[in-house]
Amino acid sequence: MMHIRLKKLRRIMAIVLIDIVLVVCMLFTAAFIHIHAVQNNDVDNPMFTDGDLKIIMIDVGQGDSFLFLQKDKAMLVDAGPLYRMNDCQNALKQYGVRKLDYIILTHYHQDHAAGLYSVLANTRVEKILVTDMSTNSQTIEDDTFYKIFYKYMNTVDLLTSRDLVKLAKVDGEFEDFYFSDSYVHFLAPVDDKYDIVNNYSLCFKMTYGDVDIMMTGDIQSEVEEQILESGENISCEIYKAAHHGSKTSNTKEFVSRVNPQFVLISSANGERNNFGHPVKQFVDSLEERGVTVFRTDEMGTIEMYTDGQKIYYYPKKIGDYKSGKEIIQWGKNTLRDLLREFGGGLKYKKDDVMEFEELNECKLCPRNCKVNRNNNGIGFCKAGKNVKIALASLHYFEEPCISGEKGSGTVFFTGCNLKCVFCQNYKVSQEYQGEEIEDLSKVFLDLQQKGANNINLVTGFMFVPHIVEGIKDARKNGLKIPIVYNSSGYESVETLKMLDGIVDVYLPDLKYYDDSLGFTLSNVNNYFEVATAAIKEMYRQVGAPKFNDETGLIEKGLIIRHLVLPNQIENSKKVLKWIKENIDKEVYVSVMAQYFPTFKAKENDEYKLNRKLTQEEYDEIEQYVFDLDLNGYIQDLEDDEEKYVPNF
Repeated sequence: MMHIRLKKLRRIMAIVLIDIVLVVCMLFTAAFIHIHAVQNNDVDNPMFTDGDLKIIMIDVGQGDSFLFLQKDKAMLVDAGPLYRMNDCQNALKQYGVRKLDYIILTHYHQDHAAGLYSVLANTRVEKILVTDMSTNSQTIEDDTFYKIFYKYMNTVDLLTSRDLVKLAKVDGEFEDFYFSDSYVHFLAPVDDKYDIVNNYSLCFKMTYGDVDIMMTGDIQSEVEEQILESGENISCEIYKAAHHGSKTSNTKEFVSRVNPQFVLISSANGERNNFGHPVKQFVDSLEERGVTVFRTDEMGTIEMYTDGQKIYYYPKKIGDYKSGKEIIQWGKNTLRDLLREFGGGLKYKKDDVMEFEELNECKLCPRNCKVNRNNNGIGFCKAGKNVKIALASLHYFEEPCISGEKGSGTVFFTGCNLKCVFCQNYKVSQEYQGEEIEDLSKVFLDLQQKGANNINLVTGFMFVPHIVEGIKDARKNGLKIPIVYNSSGYESVETLKMLDGIVDVYLPDLKYYDDSLGFTLSNVNNYFEVATAAIKEMYRQVGAPKFNDETGLIEKGLIIRHLVLPNQIENSKKVLKWIKENIDKEVYVSVMAQYFPTFKAKENDEYKLNRKLTQEEYDEIEQYVFDLDLNGYIQDLEDDEEKYVPNF
C-alpha cells in the first residue's frame, strides 16, 4: 500500500509499506562441476527412477512439512500447522505412502507438529524422532503446544504402537542413520539448555551421492553460530531456510558457509503469515548470490529429486485441503477441545463472564435500538451479549505510522450499524462471520507478544464496555502498546466518552457530506451530523497526532480517513473542505483510493459504483488536497486494491 505524505511546504514523500518481492526461479548451474540442475516440465512423465532421492516441500501454508522418498522408504519431516492439518496426510495419500519409516519432528511448535494428529491417525509409522527437551523443564513448562502434544497423543492412544525416540547426544554425538541409500547426520541442537523451543530444532544434513541437503527446522542465529563453531562441513546444494526465512535466522555468515544452489522457503501468503516471512533482506541476499529460491507462498508444493549427481525440480499441485475446522474426532476429545483448554485457539476463556448494564437497554450507537442484549435482544448491528470477532491478526495495510514494519494488531469485531452497499468487509459487517470470545485481554496480549505496534479495534462500538474492561485487564498484565480505535465515524458521543483515557489514537472515517448519499449507500439519514460531532469528541480526547521520533509511529492523536468513491468527487471535496475549516490544521487526513466494486455495488448499476476510480478522478482529488494544504496521507492509485481486504 503506497501513501503520499503531505507536508506544509508541499514536499511529497512516497512511503512504501510493503515491498513486493518477486523471486524468479531461474535455471542455475552450480559452482560444483559435478552437480547439474535441470528443470523438468513434463510432470506426467518425470525422469525419476526408483533409486533416486525425492524431496517434496508440501505447501501447508504457514508451517513446514517435507516428504523424502527413496526406493521403498518414506520419511516425513514435520507435518504442518493446525489450520491446514490435513494437507500433509493428503500429500501422503497422493504419493501412495501407506507407511512412514521415519517421522522427524524438528520441534513442538504447532506450525510444524499439528498435522501429525491426522498423519498418526491414518498412517502406519515405524519410528518418530523428536528433540529432547527434558533437560530444560522451564522451557517445556512455558510452551503450551508441548503440553498439548503429549496430552493429546496420550488421550487418543496414537503413540503406544510407535517407537518414539527422544534424540539426545550419546558420548557427545547424535546417533546418525541411513535412510535407504541416503545418510542422515545431525548437526543440532548443539546445547541442551535453550530459552526458546525453536533452538531445540533437530537440524540435519542428508547426503546422497554428491548431493547434500540441509533441514534446519526453526533454528535461530544462536544455534547457527554454534554449528559454525563446531567445525562441521555444512556446505550443501539444497538448503531449507531456517525459521521460514525469518530475520531471527539465516545469518550471512551461516548461509555463506552453506553456499547453497537451491533454497526452500515454506510460508503462507495473506493473513496467516503474521510475521512477514520470508524477510526481504534475506530474499534479496539470495538473489544477489544467484541462488534459485523455491517458495510455497508463491509456487505451492515443490518436488525435487536427485540421482546423486543431477538435481531435477518442478512445482506440483497437491489436492484441495480440508480446513482445520473439519477435524476428525479421535477418541473422546477433539484437538479443538484441548486447544481451548490450554488457550491455544481463538476461543479465549474467562472464569467469570461479565454482564454490562449498558446492554440492558442498548444505546451504545446513534441507532438507539434500546434492546436488552443481556436477555438475547438483537438490534440493528446484530451484536449480542458476548464479544464476537472475525479476525485478530497483524495487519500491514494501514497508514505507515500505524502498520510500520511489524504490523498493526488488528481486531475485527463482528457487526455494524451501517449497511454500506460497497463494504469491503461485508462478510463481517453484514454476513456476521465470527466467533464469540470471553476474554479480550488475552487477544490483546497475544497480539502484543507477536510484535504488534498497537492494538487496532475495527468497528468495536457495540462492544465498548467489553473493550474498556479488556484493555484495563490487559494493561494490568503488561499491555503497553497504544490503542487505536478504527471507526466508521457513525458513533455516539456518550459512548466515546467511555473511551476517554483508554484510546490513544482515533482513526474514524468521514464518508459523506450529503445525507441523501449516506441514506442511499449506507442506510443512514443523519451520517454527517453524527460523524462530525463524534470526530470533534475524538479530537477533544486525543488532539493532533504525536509521533515517536525514532520509529515514526503514531503514539497519540486523530487521523481522519476518507474513501474516495467513483462519481462522487464533489462529495469528497466537501468532506475535505469541512475538515480544513473545522478541525485543527495539525490533524492528519488519510485520503484512500483503494475502492473497488464489491458486495451489492458490484452488480447493481443504480449506485453508480460498479467501477474503480479513474486516473482523472484521482488526480483531481490529489490536487484538491494539495490546494487545501492538508497534512496526512494520500493513498496511491493501484491495480490490485483487493489485496487490502483481510481473508476472513
